[in-house]
Amino acid sequence: MIRPAIVLATVLSCATQLAGCRDKQPASVAPSPDVRSGQPKGELRSLGGGKEIRVVEITRDEGPPRVIEIEYWTDIPLSDRANLQAEVEAVWAGLMHKEAEDAKAVRAYIYPRTPDSGDGRFTDRTTSFSYVRDQEGTWSKAGGFGDKATRSPR
Repeated sequence: MIRPAIVLATVLSCATQLAGCRDKQPASVAPSPDVRSGQPKGELRSLGGGKEIRVVEITRDEGPPRVIEIEYWTDIPLSDRANLQAEVEAVWAGLMHKEAEDAKAVRAYIYPRTPDSGDGRFTDRTTSFSYVRDQEGTWSKAGGFGDKATRSPR
């Protein structure tokens, strides 16, 4: 039996090498969702204020440019952009901003994933949000947000 996690890891590894991103290294990796139970796997991380998210993976690319990415599970439908954007802002403030600073990144990508098992098979869907840091060290929303880019405190 072929394990989806192994196939995915192999495909990602090949794609990374073909794209010339040999420096891209997962900081932490969680296995794919458990197909039998339908429950997503990953590491629970606190955002503060009692809110937690289940992180699938945090990846750092030494670049240039230095990039950090986080993929996490959400219960918010991807079509609910207002609530999804609010959650992503909480992920940025409670977890990713510090991770991005520690990694000395200039770009940060946040990928919320939502399980979808409408036909009995486990699948998942994702979307993306991004932040960029200017030369003065100020972070701004860059992509995925409905409003115009806004500055974020350093």
